[in-house]
Amino acid sequence: MNKRDLILGVIGILAIGGAIWMFVAKPGAPKPFPDTLNFDGICLKCRQDVSASAKREQRAPWECPTCKERSVYPWMFCHGCKKLFIPRLEAASDGGPPKMPVVPVCTGCGGSRTGSYYPDDPEQQDVAGRVDLPKWP
Repeated sequence: MNKRDLILGVIGILAIGGAIWMFVAKPGAPKPFPDTLNFDGICLKCRQDVSASAKREQRAPWECPTCKERSVYPWMFCHGCKKLFIPRLEAASDGGPPKMPVVPVCTGCGGSRTGSYYPDDPEQQDVAGRVDLPKWP
């Protein structure tokens, strides 16, 4: 082994050690997880569109800024028919307002390739309309 190979070997070991130290032993400062959720939704009581934020631990429905009822649900997006919808709601066991289902199914086409609606998402820019809203109890 010559001197050049020895120097390259030491540099390689130092580079690998530095990479391990950066990614494992010394991670960067933890990034705080946001405690609020921004959403676009609609109030099922007064039928007003709502863009707001809520505490992450709060679940839909949220209070409507117009009618003050807990009747605001987030828009969902169907990747099949490209429409916005509010899924069929489920009765709350505590007698409160109806809850969102765990697995939302599109009320327009019945598709299950659905998710939250994010207006800035490039895959959700071509919205084809809205499905009829469920009735408010």
